[in-house]
Amino acid sequence: MFKEYNRTHKVAREIHRNVSCILQRVVQDPRIGIVTITEVNMSRDLCYAKIFVTFLNYKKQKEIKIAIKLLQNMSGLIRFLILKYINLRFVPKLIFMYDYSLLNGIKIFKLVDKSCKNK
Repeated sequence: MFKEYNRTHKVAREIHRNVSCILQRVVQDPRIGIVTITEVNMSRDLCYAKIFVTFLNYKKQKEIKIAIKLLQNMSGLIRFLILKYINLRFVPKLIFMYDYSLLNGIKIFKLVDKSCKNK
């Protein structure tokens, strides 16, 4: 099946790749820890990029909120560094959000495992 890639998908893929490298190599803040970018959603006009992240070492809601806030505060620096790597007229505003799909998957797995053991 042929999947059409338009400009928003291409820019989202490049932002995903570059933000991952920036977070790994440049922004080494121990308060944030190890960050994994799961998805980048671009608006149609390329003005906003929602970046969904997960953290390897944070389990509590309070720690996650602090780490997201730190990432959001660093978004200006990250946008500046993206501009060096991607040739765009306008670098989108970055909005960091926590991806709860991994936690939801773990909860569902535990429920299914629990129900299988009860039979």
